Amino acid sequence: MKMPDQSKVDLIRVIKNFIDPEDAKTIIDYINLNIVKFSVDQRSLGGSRYSYRVGNDNVHKDSRLYLDELIDLKFIIDKYTKKILSMTQEEYQDYRDLYLSSIWLAKQESGADITYHKDVDDGYNPQFVYSAVLYLNTIESEGSLRFPVLRYEYKPQAYDLIIFPADGIEFYHGVDRVGEDRYSVPMWMTHDKSFELRFRNA
Repeated sequence: MKMPDQSKVDLIRVIKNFIDPEDAKTIIDYINLNIVKFSVDQRSLGGSRYSYRVGNDNVHKDSRLYLDELIDLKFIIDKYTKKILSMTQEEYQDYRDLYLSSIWLAKQESGADITYHKDVDDGYNPQFVYSAVLYLNTIESEGSLRFPVLRYEYKPQAYDLIIFPADGIEFYHGVDRVGEDRYSVPMWMTHDKSFELRFRNA
């Protein structure tokens, strides 16, 4: 059996305790209070998958184009996206201009799965360069993020951030089953300023 390319595995970065617990709780409370506004992904075979999508996304056509509808979370979004963009440049020694391109607020209920995919969506979203997921709660049973080509998995821990390249077959990933409610904030970054996601009227 061919061994995974360790240099590719090493491109998956986990930053522990990235978000303050109080800020994570604020986002979880926001998700639960506004869940009726979220899209429900019909591909899940078990529990429901909810997401509130913001960004210029060529696959998820229901995405909002501006962050204004998340104005109640503006302080938190500004605080952490700036840190994530800067940390990504440092982690990958890539100092080209980097912009937030898309962000989701996500909740998966117990029994849900996340379909395996590459984040560039088979070329439909080539603007995505790096992916990041901010985990808001710890998953005790199941719910690991798996990269099968690299034989790597990460079990979500509250307040952690994971970053990885958005393209490449090695970074094909998904979740087989969520064992309990799972809250996260996936984000995608770009070098193309025309895809920059921002608060328009703030």
